[in-house]
Amino acid sequence: MPLPPHRGGPARTPTRLRDGPVPRQDFEGRGRLDCVIGCRPGIGQQTLQVKKYSRRGVTRVLWLKTVADPGHVPTRPELTAGTDLTSAIAAIDGWSLTNQAIETPDLGSTFESKIPGTDQADDSSLGFYEDQVSDEIEQLLTKDATGWVVFLRKGDVPGSRSMDVFPVRIGSRSPNYSTDNEAAKFTVSFSITEKPTQDAVIPPATVPKVDK
Repeated sequence: MPLPPHRGGPARTPTRLRDGPVPRQDFEGRGRLDCVIGCRPGIGQQTLQVKKYSRRGVTRVLWLKTVADPGHVPTRPELTAGTDLTSAIAAIDGWSLTNQAIETPDLGSTFESKIPGTDQADDSSLGFYEDQVSDEIEQLLTKDATGWVVFLRKGDVPGSRSMDVFPVRIGSRSPNYSTDNEAAKFTVSFSITEKPTQDAVIPPATVPKVDK
């Protein structure tokens, strides 16, 4: 079947290209990127490359007692003053936001449409290995204590937009009793008291000096 004629020219017979199918022609006869048949995946599209990684050995979890910023973005001195809990953590549960969608059906459609509603934080907890000698973590994370749990998802990489900050109040801390062949552990549950800050920029490793 001949292709539509060029403006001011005769109809052209399609010819198959060496590296792909015949491009579809638009109203003015110019070639387009989409394909008629036999289109190979990725032709004319940008391929997103993802460098996959495991959170173990990369992600860090900190406990901060002080964050002055109302938007819950800690400074480098505040991060440094916090406690790195990473190596003591055995389990992580929750620490995500969900949206309570609102149903908005109407007479004009049989589709049950929805709109975004209020945000809500899942019940969140951290499981820790119990130190046989020290009780430093237990004394740090006591019931009703308030602070901030900070996740550096991709590690402490200054400038990376991968810091999540959760303002919290500790609801409970309970040891896990078991006769299984496993390390002793305890669990700390947290109530997220305000909207957390996600994808915050990790501050520089050193505070730049200001010339006087």
